[in-house]
Amino acid sequence: SSDLSSALNKHISNIKKIFTSGGKDQAIAECQSLVFLHPSNAPLRKLLAHMLAITGKPIQAAKQLEIGFELNPNDEELLFNLAISYRQGLAFAEALKFLSVYVEKYPTKLEGWGSLAECQFQLQLLPEALDSSSKAILLSNQESRIFYIRSKIYRSLKQYDEALSDLERAIQLQDKNLSYVFEYAEVTLTHQGRRFAKPFFEKTTQLQPTDY
Repeated sequence: SSDLSSALNKHISNIKKIFTSGGKDQAIAECQSLVFLHPSNAPLRKLLAHMLAITGKPIQAAKQLEIGFELNPNDEELLFNLAISYRQGLAFAEALKFLSVYVEKYPTKLEGWGSLAECQFQLQLLPEALDSSSKAILLSNQESRIFYIRSKIYRSLKQYDEALSDLERAIQLQDKNLSYVFEYAEVTLTHQGRRFAKPFFEKTTQLQPTDY
């Protein structure tokens, strides 16, 4: 058994070398064969999923991780990566399903609530997205992206004062982020008009002078 695991580890290490030296398809094919032989080996399945994700196949990666999750339901990293792979493949309903499981199992994880809020927002589940993003902010008020996500939810709900307030916080935390300043300018334009929005649009051109 130890000889078998040593041989397997050697094979895995060889697959990683092939992948990093450019033989991506070959590495994936070899890893698929190994997964077929060792279906319940979680690290192997994670490796295959990782290579699939890197080569632009997030849904295939998610399918591998989904089988891995059925075999290893207490692997936190695997569950999170499964949900994120579906999200990267724009399969938001699938991502939502697994992120809901994730936040139930790990309710104190900021990234779980933040990612859940993003998926709910994409699916236009606005009250739920607002709730999830607020839970993420309760866990940490130092993550600019969570304030940015919640501002977009407020904007969709036409709660412009709240949207601007969240964007101010995001900009305080990361003042060179073009997306945040541009969003602030756009919300100000909708809410208060051109005269108020103009200085913020000017700021975006200063931040990114070559952006068409």
